[in-house]
Parts: sequence; C-alpha cells; structure tokens
Amino acid sequence: MPHRNKRRHGDQKPVPFPVPKHQEHLRRIKRKLTQLINRKHEDDYRKGNNSRAQRKARTRTLIQLGGLIEKAGLLDFVELETGQDLQKDPATFEDAATLMGALLSLKESFQDEEADAQKILWEARGKQELAKGKQT
Repeated sequence: MPHRNKRRHGDQKPVPFPVPKHQEHLRRIKRKLTQLINRKHEDDYRKGNNSRAQRKARTRTLIQLGGLIEKAGLLDFVELETGQDLQKDPATFEDAATLMGALLSLKESFQDEEADAQKILWEARGKQELAKGKQT
C-alpha cells in the first residue's frame, strides 16, 4: 500500500486550533502574575528578606545558643555529649528532657518581680565567663 501524505490539500499548512479569547486572556494574566512574583522575589532577595537568608540567620543563632549551653557546662550536667542526635536517639531522650526542664524553670524565673535585677547579675557573670573564653 502506498504511503499517503497526511495533508490532503497539497502544500497548505494545517490551521492552528483556535484558542478562545478567554483562554488567551488567562494566559496573559498568568504571564503577568509570574513576572510580578519573580520581581517580588528579586526585591526580597536584594533587601535580605528572602526565606533562605532568614533560615541561615536562624540556624546561625541556634548554633551559637548551643555553644553557650555547652560553655555553661549544661551538657556535662545532663550527661549529653556533642554529636548525639537528641531527636532520633532514644537513649538521650531523658538527658534532653532534663535539660529542657531546667531551661523551662529558668524561663519561669524571668516572671518574678526580681527578674530585672537577676537579669543584670546574670549578664555581668556571663560577660566575665565569655571574656575568659576569649583569653584562652
């Protein structure tokens, strides 16, 4: 059987399927919305408001707080070692719970009427300890 050309009318090109006007309008709106979203992301990135920068800053702060907990000797107190996974290792759960309880008690002490005076004393003591760490 001979091969038939799919076009029946010679060299005429197939007519593109007509797109209804509302679909074309929706495409234009979607394109414009995408441009606006991209522009917003670029502005946020330039201003440092992007979620990646915020996550990095938060992670840095959490790591520094962990360092303070270690420097204060709280890891030794609750018998935790660096490198242990507090979320996945069931053996460290009790130690992590002890540390959490101690931190919650500390937080509750901030609500006393003498909290401001205590905070000033803690700040002075903390500065002394941090200064010792810089000298060594």
